[in-house]
Amino acid sequence: MSGARLLHQLDQPASQAEAAEAVAYLQGVMDATADRQWCYSITKPGTDLVQPALTDKLRSLTPAQARQSAGVLAVQAWAERWPCPAKGCCHG
Repeated sequence: MSGARLLHQLDQPASQAEAAEAVAYLQGVMDATADRQWCYSITKPGTDLVQPALTDKLRSLTPAQARQSAGVLAVQAWAERWPCPAKGCCHG
């Protein structure tokens, strides 16, 4: 999935199924990368998968950048928002 497609499915889904696909995609990326490439914690305020850190990044991309893997772009956005501590990622 490209960044452009993901943003479209989040902002203007054609159906509930399309919106659900975008969220499921992000959940898979999150599961594969959290606490390895970025430090996610449900105890931190604002740690929602689809939140401004991700959608703002997707909206700011050039068309060429938006053709990149949505998973890579999501990880970049999350790592900018919730970087891993220098001593390693947190858990919780």
